[in-house]
This record gives sequence, structure tokens and C-alpha cells, in this order.
Amino acid sequence: MDPRHREAVARFNRGDYFEAHDAWEEIWNEAPEAERGFYQGLIQVTTALHHMTLGNMRGAKLLHGSAHELLSPYGDFHGGVDLKTLRARFDAALGEILKRPLESLAGRGRPDLFKIPLTAERRFHIELR
Repeated sequence: MDPRHREAVARFNRGDYFEAHDAWEEIWNEAPEAERGFYQGLIQVTTALHHMTLGNMRGAKLLHGSAHELLSPYGDFHGGVDLKTLRARFDAALGEILKRPLESLAGRGRPDLFKIPLTAERRFHIELR
């Protein structure tokens, strides 16, 4: 396993989403075509959570769907990551955001609309195997 992948997971687990994004992006840039969707999906999960920390619920919701699409071809386990658990925890972290229409969510230019904080209860870890 690429040590940069381990480092990206460690950054993610610390809640350093921007730094995890950068680490996975470095791997994604060099990855063979068959692996690119996996890393891009992880990047989008990370970016969605980063958007939540900034109060951009619209951005988080938009990335949620594309992250699921990118990760779905990799099944329940890939690259040392339990993707089934990751997807379930990602869904739980976004919670109410997923149930609301996009136009009702806070985002760039509309910080006054609905948002939920990314509290400790909503954060989740990735365990590598």
C-alpha cells in the first residue's frame, strides 16, 4: 500500500480534510486509470466534509452523489478501505442535508440558509486493513 495513502487516511481521521484531499490528489495524479475513480471518490468525500466545516451545505450535498458514483465500482472493500462502512458513515455525517432540497441549503452567497455543523458525533474515521 502506498504510504501516502496511509498518510491521507491519518489526515482524514484527524479532521484535516484539506490536507487529506491534497495527499489523495497527489496519488490520483499518478494512479493507473483503473484506480483513479477510487482516489477521486475519496477526494470528493473529503471535500464534501471540508465544505461542511466551512458552512457550504450545498457543496457538500453536490459532492455526496458524485462520491458515491465514483466509489460504487469498487465494491465494499478496496485499497484497504471498507467502502460499505465509509459510505454509510458519510451518509450519516451529511444527515439532514441529504433530505433537503438543494435550494434550501446554505452555500456560497447564502450562508443564512439551513446548515448543520460537522460535530464530533458526525465525524468518522477510516480504518485501513
